[in-house]
Amino acid sequence: MNNTDTYTDRLCFVHIPKTAGTSVTRTLAMFYPEKLIFPGITMIDYRLYTKQQLLDYKFYKGHIPLRHGLSLLDEKTRYVTLLRDPIKRIFSLYFFWKYKDKTKPEITDQKDAINDGPLFAKELDIISFLESNEPFLQKATTNVQLQYLSSYNWTEFVNLSTNEIDNDVNLNIQHFSVIGIQENIGLFIHQLKRLTGFNLPVKIKQYNNSESEHYFAELPKQIQSKAIALISEKNAEEIQFYKEIKLRLLNNT
Repeated sequence: MNNTDTYTDRLCFVHIPKTAGTSVTRTLAMFYPEKLIFPGITMIDYRLYTKQQLLDYKFYKGHIPLRHGLSLLDEKTRYVTLLRDPIKRIFSLYFFWKYKDKTKPEITDQKDAINDGPLFAKELDIISFLESNEPFLQKATTNVQLQYLSSYNWTEFVNLSTNEIDNDVNLNIQHFSVIGIQENIGLFIHQLKRLTGFNLPVKIKQYNNSESEHYFAELPKQIQSKAIALISEKNAEEIQFYKEIKLRLLNNT
C-alpha cells in the first residue's frame, strides 16, 4: 500500500452528507499514517484547532464546507468532493435518519443533525418532513450540496437569487482538484488515483444505498411522486447544477 511520501500535498475531502462520503473517507484514510489524519469530522472539531495546529495533518475530512476549508486550512491544500443526484440524496438522508437506530433520540436545545435530524424523521412521514417549516429541516433539505460549495452561510445563502448562487458556486468549484458524482464513483476513484498516486481500489464499498432504495420502493406511488415533486421544487438550482457537472464529466471521459 502506498504511503504519503509519493503525495506531499495536503488533501481535504469535503464530505457532503449522504454522498458515499464515509466510503471515500475510509478508503483515503488507509493511505495516511493515523497521526497525519485530522481526527475530527465536524466544524466544531475544526474550530478547536488553530490554523498552525491544523498544519500538523495532511488529510482532512468530514462535513466541512469549502468556505471553511479555505479559511482554516493551508492555501496549498487540495480539495476533492463527491456529489449525488439531489433527489436520491434527500431520500437517503430521510431514511437514514428515520431508521438509523431503534431508539427515539431526546429533544435537544440545539438543532443539530446528530440529534434532531433523526428526531424529526422518526416523527414525520416523508411528505410532512419535506413540507415542514422548521428552519432546521428547511436547511437540511434545500440545496445542501450547493451550500457546501458556496461562499455564504445559510442565512445569506437562502436570500441569494438563482443567478447569484450559480455564479458563486461555479467560481468556487475551481478550488477543487477533483469533483465526482456518486453515480459514477468509479471515475471519481480513477481521478483520485491520478491526483494522489495512491493505489486505490477499483471498487469501494458503499453504505446504506440499498436500504434507502428499499424504503423508497415501499412507499405508495402517489407518495413517491409527490415527494419527488417537493424535492425538485426546493432544489431546482442544485438539480440543474448536478446535471451540468454530470455532463462535464461525461464530455471529459
